[in-house]
Amino acid sequence: MGEFRVHHIRFFNYQPLAIHCIDYNKELNRVAVSRSDASIEIWSIGDDWYQEKMIPGSESRSVEAICWQGLRLFSAGLDGNVTEYDLKKLKPKELAPSNAGPIWCLCKCATQQLLA
Repeated sequence: MGEFRVHHIRFFNYQPLAIHCIDYNKELNRVAVSRSDASIEIWSIGDDWYQEKMIPGSESRSVEAICWQGLRLFSAGLDGNVTEYDLKKLKPKELAPSNAGPIWCLCKCATQQLLA
Protein backbone atom coordinates (compact mmCIF):
# COMPACT_ATOMS: atom_id res chain seq x y z
CA MET A 1 0.00 0.00 0.00
CA GLY A 2 1.37 3.44 -0.96
CA GLU A 3 1.76 6.60 1.10
CA PHE A 4 -1.26 8.81 1.73
CA ARG A 5 -2.14 12.01 3.59
CA VAL A 6 -4.61 12.15 6.44
CA HIS A 7 -6.68 15.28 7.01
CA HIS A 8 -8.19 15.69 10.48
CA ILE A 9 -11.34 17.76 10.98
CA ARG A 10 -12.80 18.79 14.30
CA PHE A 11 -16.40 19.91 14.37
CA PHE A 12 -17.92 22.01 17.11
CA ASN A 13 -21.49 22.73 18.12
CA TYR A 14 -22.18 26.29 16.99
CA GLN A 15 -24.70 27.97 19.27
CA PRO A 16 -25.96 31.11 17.53
CA LEU A 17 -27.10 33.98 19.74
CA ALA A 18 -30.34 35.88 19.24
CA ILE A 19 -30.18 39.14 17.27
CA HIS A 20 -31.52 42.15 19.17
CA CYS A 21 -31.18 44.78 16.45
CA ILE A 22 -29.62 45.50 13.05
CA ASP A 23 -28.65 48.73 11.30
CA TYR A 24 -27.29 49.23 7.76
CA ASN A 25 -24.76 51.90 6.80
CA LYS A 26 -25.14 52.66 3.10
CA GLU A 27 -22.03 54.85 3.06
CA LEU A 28 -19.74 52.08 4.36
CA ASN A 29 -21.77 49.17 2.98
CA ARG A 30 -21.69 47.60 6.45
CA VAL A 31 -24.28 46.08 8.75
CA ALA A 32 -24.05 46.32 12.54
CA VAL A 33 -25.74 43.47 14.44
CA SER A 34 -26.23 43.36 18.20
CA ARG A 35 -26.56 39.97 19.85
CA SER A 36 -28.26 38.84 23.05
CA ASP A 37 -24.93 38.80 24.94
CA ALA A 38 -24.48 42.56 24.17
CA SER A 39 -21.77 41.90 21.59
CA ILE A 40 -21.82 43.87 18.34
CA GLU A 41 -20.76 42.40 15.01
CA ILE A 42 -19.79 44.48 11.97
CA TRP A 43 -20.51 42.67 8.70
CA SER A 44 -19.17 43.72 5.30
CA ILE A 45 -21.71 43.12 2.55
CA GLY A 46 -19.76 44.32 -0.50
CA ASP A 47 -19.24 41.25 -2.67
CA ASP A 48 -19.82 38.56 -0.10
CA TRP A 49 -21.08 38.69 3.47
CA TYR A 50 -18.34 38.28 6.06
CA GLN A 51 -17.87 39.30 9.67
CA GLU A 52 -15.29 42.06 9.64
CA LYS A 53 -15.19 43.01 13.34
CA MET A 54 -16.70 42.06 16.69
CA ILE A 55 -17.03 44.23 19.78
CA PRO A 56 -17.31 41.90 22.79
CA GLY A 57 -20.29 42.26 25.09
CA SER A 58 -20.43 42.28 28.87
CA GLU A 59 -22.92 41.08 31.45
CA SER A 60 -23.30 44.58 32.90
CA ARG A 61 -24.86 46.10 29.77
CA SER A 62 -27.46 45.40 27.14
CA VAL A 63 -27.79 46.62 23.57
CA GLU A 64 -31.44 47.27 22.71
CA ALA A 65 -30.88 49.74 19.86
CA ILE A 66 -28.05 50.39 17.43
CA CYS A 67 -27.54 53.22 14.95
CA TRP A 68 -24.92 54.31 12.41
CA GLN A 69 -24.37 58.05 12.10
CA GLY A 70 -22.01 58.59 9.22
CA LEU A 71 -18.85 56.66 10.09
CA ARG A 72 -19.76 56.46 13.78
CA LEU A 73 -21.63 53.66 15.57
CA PHE A 74 -23.90 54.23 18.57
CA SER A 75 -25.92 51.91 20.79
CA ALA A 76 -28.38 52.31 23.64
CA GLY A 77 -29.63 49.93 26.27
CA LEU A 78 -31.43 49.28 29.51
CA ASP A 79 -28.73 51.02 31.55
CA GLY A 80 -29.94 54.36 30.12
CA ASN A 81 -26.70 55.23 28.34
CA VAL A 82 -25.95 56.03 24.72
CA THR A 83 -22.56 54.57 23.81
CA GLU A 84 -20.31 55.51 20.90
CA TYR A 85 -17.81 52.84 19.83
CA ASP A 86 -14.21 53.10 18.71
CA LEU A 87 -14.23 50.88 15.62
CA LYS A 88 -10.44 50.61 15.52
CA LYS A 89 -9.93 49.56 19.15
CA LEU A 90 -13.26 47.66 19.21
CA LYS A 91 -14.44 49.02 22.55
CA PRO A 92 -16.72 51.78 23.88
CA LYS A 93 -15.34 55.25 23.23
CA GLU A 94 -17.83 57.67 24.82
CA LEU A 95 -20.80 57.23 27.14
CA ALA A 96 -23.67 59.72 27.51
CA PRO A 97 -26.45 59.19 30.08
CA SER A 98 -30.04 59.76 28.95
CA ASN A 99 -31.17 60.77 32.47
CA ALA A 100 -34.52 59.15 31.68
CA GLY A 101 -34.12 55.43 32.38
CA PRO A 102 -33.84 52.57 29.89
CA ILE A 103 -33.53 53.31 26.17
CA TRP A 104 -35.41 51.01 23.80
CA CYS A 105 -35.11 52.91 20.49
CA LEU A 106 -32.45 54.98 18.78
CA CYS A 107 -32.53 56.70 15.38
CA LYS A 108 -30.91 59.58 13.51
CA CYS A 109 -32.71 62.64 12.16
CA ALA A 110 -33.02 63.29 8.43
CA THR A 111 -30.04 65.67 8.43
CA GLN A 112 -27.99 62.98 10.20
CA GLN A 113 -26.73 65.53 12.75
CA LEU A 114 -28.73 64.39 15.81
CA LEU A 115 -29.80 61.17 17.51
CA ALA A 116 -33.27 60.69 18.97
